[in-house]
Amino acid sequence: MKKEIVLFLILFIASISLVVAEENITENSTSEDITIIANSTNGVDSMDDLANNETIDVVGEIENFTLLEIFPKTLTIGKAQLNLLVQNTGTKELKNLGAFLSGDSILVSDIRPIEILKPQEQDYILVWIETRKTGDIKLTIRILDKTFYEEITVNEPEQEREKKEGLAELNTELESYIGDYEELEKEFEMKSIQGYAIKNIDLGDVKNYLRNTQAAIAKEDLNNAKANIVLLKAELEDIKNKLNRAAKQTKSLKDTIKENAILVSTVIGAILAGLTGWEIFKKKKDAIMTMVKKPEEAKKDEEAKEQQKPL
Repeated sequence: MKKEIVLFLILFIASISLVVAEENITENSTSEDITIIANSTNGVDSMDDLANNETIDVVGEIENFTLLEIFPKTLTIGKAQLNLLVQNTGTKELKNLGAFLSGDSILVSDIRPIEILKPQEQDYILVWIETRKTGDIKLTIRILDKTFYEEITVNEPEQEREKKEGLAELNTELESYIGDYEELEKEFEMKSIQGYAIKNIDLGDVKNYLRNTQAAIAKEDLNNAKANIVLLKAELEDIKNKLNRAAKQTKSLKDTIKENAILVSTVIGAILAGLTGWEIFKKKKDAIMTMVKKPEEAKKDEEAKEQQKPL
């Protein structure tokens, strides 16, 4: 009997040990799973952080710029200075912007870079060159990691002298047209005040042609200056003819009343005030007459009573 009891206890303890072992295995497995999930979650957070950091890098500071123009584009053979207008179109401040310039029979002697170019600002890189060939010459301009392509025209000294003379003549002609424009502008303003039908007349194109001609002369671009001054002359003539043909607008009764609303209101107010005053005066006059008539009527009544008494 004792043996059976001992055997039963041994089996009971063994079964409990197995159950405990299985629970430990299950707990360890669950713990590992939780650890794996936690690590995975941490990985996702790290990726998000990485993505966020990359986004900050992208939208934080952007390095970008463009070459707007070079001038002059027409040179005399020999030594000259080129001006390269650069704009910072990014959000990052640029420093020490230089230029590497090459072209057929072009020698570069010196360069003055832009020391600092803040976002959206413009400035010039100056390049001193020597040209040894006339004609149209294509230039390759490299600034940092960007390459730009431009074209200049190199003339003989005689050609350059003729160009200078042509620009001087155009500048004199331009000054005359500026005077014509100022007169037309005065006439436009006067006719607008006087009520002429000039809503379809626009001086904007004239202003643009004036500015474009001035800019072309300043850059010594003879052909561009000639083209713009021809357009300017034609536009001035067109505006002048339109102003001469402009008719004065006829106003309706409604428009007249609207424009003279204060005057009309004043006149109506004066009339109403006069009528009111007249009514008050009339009432006062009637009251005074009544007061004057009462003693006379009382006297007449007394006389009538006396006559009615028996003798």
